[in-house]
Amino acid sequence: MRIPALLVASVLLAIAAHAQQPVPDAPQPQQPAQKKQPAKTPDPPSPPPAPAKDDNAFPEDESKAAADAANKQSPPAKDDNAFPEDQSKAAADAANQKKQPAGGDNAFPEAQSKAAADAAQQQTPSTKGDNPFPEDQSRAAAKAAGNDVTTPAVPVHDPARSRKDDEVGKFYLSKGDYKGALLRYQDATATDPTNVDAIFGLAETQHNLKQNAEALKNYELYLKIVPNGPKAKQALKGLKEIAEGK
Repeated sequence: MRIPALLVASVLLAIAAHAQQPVPDAPQPQQPAQKKQPAKTPDPPSPPPAPAKDDNAFPEDESKAAADAANKQSPPAKDDNAFPEDQSKAAADAANQKKQPAGGDNAFPEAQSKAAADAAQQQTPSTKGDNPFPEDQSRAAAKAAGNDVTTPAVPVHDPARSRKDDEVGKFYLSKGDYKGALLRYQDATATDPTNVDAIFGLAETQHNLKQNAEALKNYELYLKIVPNGPKAKQALKGLKEIAEGK
């Protein structure tokens, strides 16, 4: 039997095409799925073993006892302190006490010194009883000390000071302190020679001190400056008494 050539060619082409296709790999056998193991919980840490008694050279009870013993202040033995507290305190008290001076050590015992101070502070009553330090005594003491500055060597014209001295002079004159009044009136007339009140006061003071020559001059000077002054009659009376030797 004769096979047609066309059919043979078709079969050959089919076989050739099939041969060119890749042969698929054979399927691998599947491994059975493994069961998932549950997570294992870690065991809790075991407590550290308690130290053996022989391993600690300083057990707690012994350390505490040693600390308590060290914190306690043991009272010092009497022989350990060369200056016991009672002796030190007694020595301090003795040092703080003021030692009374012996009579032979102090030439001016306290009782005598106090008595002298009290006597010095007491004011000696003056003869008039009003001024414990009369002007004449104060001025004399100042001159003796070289401190007399109330009367300058060259008088300075100072009417205000003259009026003040005149007022003080009147006070002394009214109290009968003629020496004090004399010094004040002299100062007043030195700083203002035209102060008629001071001139009249000076004349009155000098008349009471029996310094009639000086009093006469000042009465006349007052009447010369103010013939009809408020004290003209008293000035005339003073002149009359001087003339009569009073």
